[in-house]
Amino acid sequence: MSTPLTDSIQNLIDYINEITGGEDANLSDAVATLAEGYGGNGGISIDDIALNKDLGDVVINANEIADYGFNLRKLNSINGPFVESIGTEGIAKTPITNAVFPNAVEIKNSAFYSCTSMVNISIPKVSTIGAEAFYSCTSMVNISIPKVSTIGAYAFKNCSALTKIYLPSCVSTTSITSRYTFSKCTSLSDIYLPKSESNYSGAPWGAPNATIHYDTQFDENGEPILE
Repeated sequence: MSTPLTDSIQNLIDYINEITGGEDANLSDAVATLAEGYGGNGGISIDDIALNKDLGDVVINANEIADYGFNLRKLNSINGPFVESIGTEGIAKTPITNAVFPNAVEIKNSAFYSCTSMVNISIPKVSTIGAEAFYSCTSMVNISIPKVSTIGAYAFKNCSALTKIYLPSCVSTTSITSRYTFSKCTSLSDIYLPKSESNYSGAPWGAPNATIHYDTQFDENGEPILE
């Protein structure tokens, strides 16, 4: 017998199967998804996510966005005041324009892959950015990452609108893990680093037009102190 409750549970199970590529999700999986904080947060219902409705401006009260959590969903902006980790392809391929994660410390591989409409993102406490995390975020102009210490391969590849990047916590070659980290960032003109050139290799890490500013002094907000 079909009821609104059973229909909602089935919709959620179908959604879990879709994003995991599986065929055997069950009620426990549905309950686990609810526990992760999606159902009800910012007015989001189970059906909203499962049926790919337009979520609009989203507030997430969970401490994690799961792998593929909002992948391909329809949302305009997202605010995650308690989110500490954004999973693999967690928000990938969405039409999002702005994102704020004041307490996130980890962004996993391809988390924002091909979010081509995103202009601004604030992640002031992030320490780790995974491979291809912002690959093809072609509209992104501003990103605040004063605490990041490790950036994965191709993390910013094809971010063609990004103009400057400040990396006060990237102190050695191991901080920027690939010579292609900024590949095809054609508008990236300046990369600011805190240590001398001898501490790094691979510059300009794929950015064809970037000037590297070594030995930069930064203020408490991670902004460069320029003479």
